[in-house]
Formats: sequence, C-alpha cells, structure tokens
Amino acid sequence: MTIPFLMVDDTKQRLVALRKLAEHPARRISWETLVAASKGFDPADPAKRPPSPTPLDQTIELPFGWKISLTIEQQRVGWCWHMSMSSPVAGRTPNPQVVDWVLTALDVSQTREMCEVYLEHYPQGRVAVNVIGLLEVVAPN
Repeated sequence: MTIPFLMVDDTKQRLVALRKLAEHPARRISWETLVAASKGFDPADPAKRPPSPTPLDQTIELPFGWKISLTIEQQRVGWCWHMSMSSPVAGRTPNPQVVDWVLTALDVSQTREMCEVYLEHYPQGRVAVNVIGLLEVVAPN
C-alpha cells in the first residue's frame, strides 16, 4: 500500500516553523532528560516504552497521517538535531527520498554526512526513521 507524501508550500512552511520552535534555547532537551526518559526502556517490547521527552507541539501530522518530530538534544557527542518520521502504515518505513525531502526542508542537510540513522518501533506496529545530526560538540555534564 502506497501512501502519498506531498511536499507542498504548506508542508515546507510547517517544517520551517517546527525547526524554529525546536531551535529555541528553552526547548533544548538535556542529556539528563534523555537518560531519565530511557530508564526501563526495552527496545524488544515497544509496548513498554516510557513517555517521550519530545514536547507534543514539536510533532506535526501531515496529510495522509505522516508524523514528523524535531528536537535539539544533547547526545553523548554534543548538541544534535533529531528528526523522527513515521509512515501512516503499520510496519512500513518512509521512503529514503521522502526522508531526504524532509531533511532538506528542515535545512539540516549540511550535516547529513555526519548523521546516525536508525529505526524505532512503536505500539500498533508503527515504525519511525530517526536521523540525528551533530550541531555542536559539547560533552554531557
């Protein structure tokens, strides 16, 4: 089953607004918050996943059910942007070309060669592609 993804002006504007929101200094997610949020997490059992530290307003839903989140968070290497995108179809991941379109619209493409990419499984079979790119090298506290 193919679900369309439309990169129209409204989609681009919403992605730019999402980035601006995530970049606000008060919105940054600290290393301590990430560690606390991952306690007790078992990747083999998505039903037992703890609540996400991502603020609800930093996730947008696009036409046809696509979901995209963007945060700025402190990882082990420093401050990173973290984009998560899920397909509306259970068990399916977004097409790599669509992920590339989203990264370009978010204007994070300049750091793509230094990214980590992984899949994340959610209850009800939803799968997200996660892309993390380095913004600034800073050791966690």
